[in-house]
Amino acid sequence: MVSGGTVQGDCSSLSSCLSSFASEVGGLSGSWMGSSFDSINRQVSACSEEFNGVISKEMEAFASACDLYVQYDTCKKSLEAAKSHYNSAVANQDSASVSSYGNQVANLGSQLNQLKSQIEVLLSSASSGALTATPLSGVSSSDALSALGSPSWGSFQAYEYTAQNGLTVKYYLYVPDYGTENVSGLPVMMYMHGGGDDNSYSNLLERGLSKQLKNQAVNPEGIVIIPFIQSFSNNKTIPALKDLVDHVVEEYNADPDRVSLSGHSYGAKTCYRLVNAYPDSFSAIVPISGYDKLSDAFKNVKVWAFTGEYDHGADTKKLMEQIQAMGGTASCHIYDHKGHSYVQDYTYEDEYTSPEGEEISPLTWAFQQVREKTTA
Repeated sequence: MVSGGTVQGDCSSLSSCLSSFASEVGGLSGSWMGSSFDSINRQVSACSEEFNGVISKEMEAFASACDLYVQYDTCKKSLEAAKSHYNSAVANQDSASVSSYGNQVANLGSQLNQLKSQIEVLLSSASSGALTATPLSGVSSSDALSALGSPSWGSFQAYEYTAQNGLTVKYYLYVPDYGTENVSGLPVMMYMHGGGDDNSYSNLLERGLSKQLKNQAVNPEGIVIIPFIQSFSNNKTIPALKDLVDHVVEEYNADPDRVSLSGHSYGAKTCYRLVNAYPDSFSAIVPISGYDKLSDAFKNVKVWAFTGEYDHGADTKKLMEQIQAMGGTASCHIYDHKGHSYVQDYTYEDEYTSPEGEEISPLTWAFQQVREKTTA
């Protein structure tokens, strides 16, 4: 029926093929965990009633979608095999194979994401009456994910991770619902609490973005890591937090070029320290009521700071000006007549004018930023 991007046969066989493929896409939507494929399924079912013997460009687009589905099925099987080899390599402590199969998993996951997006575009066009077959290449991970729309509220659970230096970090992890299956390329943010007398695991979810996630008051379109930091002065803390981020990116096949940081007070200081220690690892930071020294890494890491007027607002503003002077992108939102504690609880509850002049929430803005490298 389908070969080389063309449709052969009469209209009755086309109608049958459409109905059959609608069933295939319906099954696919169950694993997709998003709404887009459910919408496509309805569109394809409607197409089977409309085509009534007309062979047109819409049919060619549908045939191309069928061809891409064959590629999708092959890619999915290859990804499952690569994951199996990767897990075996980890179990056998075969570092060379871990690296090789890890790269395969990342590449195949990206291809699978692109194929899904292309099938969506082609089938949508096939029911619109105005279409051109869309090439597979040239679709970014971010574009493919945006086709899904907003996810339903996902999972928020507690975990433990032991870093390479032996430090064990307790953390909470939020993953949107469409990130629990085969969706790859999600952005990641790590949000870090502050210090003080209430620095305890039991209070971890009582402030700022952590509290909003616990109460399901925000619905992030990416992954959020909330670690409990036992000691900000321990020299093992910074490397352990970096290991944790890398672990989550690998575990969920997330986008390594869209990894951002945020935190309040000592958590904000830790944002700066992580960028200074690992200059090619992060895309943006959203420090809240805290700052630290700068390095050349901030030429390529975007900064959107939040602070109260009575909480070193002038100092934070000067720091943003220093980043701008070195060629970086930085902006500071100062809450008038406010102090240290106020800022953390309100930063993620509203939209503000971003460094680029857009009215947007800090979390959405951070997820959108893409890493730039400081070295060639």
